[in-house]
Amino acid sequence: MSSVLRPFLLKITLFSILLFSLTLLWNRYTSGQMEVSHPLVITLYFYLSTVLTHYLILRAGKRSPAYSVRFYMASSFARMMISILILIAYVFLHRDGAVGFILAFAIYYLLYLSFEVVSLYRTQK
Repeated sequence: MSSVLRPFLLKITLFSILLFSLTLLWNRYTSGQMEVSHPLVITLYFYLSTVLTHYLILRAGKRSPAYSVRFYMASSFARMMISILILIAYVFLHRDGAVGFILAFAIYYLLYLSFEVVSLYRTQK
């Protein structure tokens, strides 16, 4: 395993555990539409997609910096489109609990995106 990837995996794992725990805590004290359904699925989706993207970007960076930037933009776009499709499918299948899921999904998306950008910035520095 790459010397750059190992610390990232540790940090993203701890970050994911923290977010999952906070989501469970949120669910404990809220009810109704604001309750987050499927917090484990949301956490696993973002954890796995972020790890995969980060690994592939690091690998692309070995090829050339320009290719790395193009790959990052393409992978970010692809992840955004997949996320939108997941949200649309969830809304059609589970209208009752959609509000909490959409809010949690959007917050997770922004937090994981921020985490990935900061990690990549520190790696490229």
